[in-house]
Amino acid sequence: MENQFKKRELWINKAFFIKHERLISFIAFIAGFIFDGLTLTYVDLFEASFILALYLLVIFVCIIVFNAIGVRGVRSSFSMWVHRLIPYVIQFMFGTLFNASFIFYTVSAELSTSWPFILLVAAVVLINEIYRKRHEQLTFQMVIFFMATFLFLAFAIPLHSGKLGTGAFVLSGFFSLVILAFLAYLLNKFCKNRFNEKRELRIFAVGLIYVLINVCYFANLIPPIPLALKQIGVYHSITKIGNDYLVTYEKTPKYFFWQKESRVLHLASGEGAYVWSAVFAPGTLSVPIVHEWRRFDPSSNKWVTVSEVEFPIIGGRDGGYRGYSFIKGITEGKWRTFIKTLNDQHLGNISFEVVRASSTPLLSSGVK
Repeated sequence: MENQFKKRELWINKAFFIKHERLISFIAFIAGFIFDGLTLTYVDLFEASFILALYLLVIFVCIIVFNAIGVRGVRSSFSMWVHRLIPYVIQFMFGTLFNASFIFYTVSAELSTSWPFILLVAAVVLINEIYRKRHEQLTFQMVIFFMATFLFLAFAIPLHSGKLGTGAFVLSGFFSLVILAFLAYLLNKFCKNRFNEKRELRIFAVGLIYVLINVCYFANLIPPIPLALKQIGVYHSITKIGNDYLVTYEKTPKYFFWQKESRVLHLASGEGAYVWSAVFAPGTLSVPIVHEWRRFDPSSNKWVTVSEVEFPIIGGRDGGYRGYSFIKGITEGKWRTFIKTLNDQHLGNISFEVVRASSTPLLSSGVK
């Protein structure tokens, strides 16, 4: 019995964790990414939101327990075991949360607008490596917990309320602050001395994250989750037949093996161009989206908005709600059509070129 206890003590020996701290921390963070990528793929958004809420609850409890034990001291082998492992549990949970956020935000965004969140994730990894001392861990834990909570609620509130827009985003920020304030209250109650260390730094860091996320949102750098652009295309014609859309398009040359529909439209004078999109929204959401048509003006070297077409989308269809817009008698030149919300948050775009032709080229057809 004594030998078994010694083996257990050896396994949780402080020197072991100190020696391998960087490796264990990194593995826990990456494992969270991989675990989330494997599990969230097979659940719907509503189930995913409850899973992520559970992760946040686990982190909430772990932060309190870890710091309470740290202040009151290790009084048994079990408390030592818990105190050694909790930081890696937190790392694992943060990994899953930020992986889920990465998936949700980047799926809803244009590549050019997803960089702010990628930078935020990179900042998490960097801060995780910098804040290593015990008295600094609480600062790291609270700041990253706040950011994870804010990003989660910015996704969950529109999902469950069916409302998308500034109001839902402001509420997500407000409730994130309320949850953090409750965490601060409990930490102050159970581990007051540690909580009071570097208190001003934590307030500044939380305020900075809050301002940064708000700036990204109001600068339209954060995509309108939980919406996601599933498909987009430009066509010579679109005809709705029952529940399907019959489209006609020009084929690309064979060496464009990754894309069969040409982005160059050869149109006779007076002919129009059609842009079709499929935007996914969960069943609770019914919101308007906009097709914004822009033409490149060589004289001013700028993109000029020519037309904006608004229509509602209804959530619940796995392949996305389908709709289209068109311009009759479109002029030749370079064009872009942006798919966005009324708040000017971009879901994606398609670039194409209109070339004047004396006759209609050979067209292929397909069903969407």
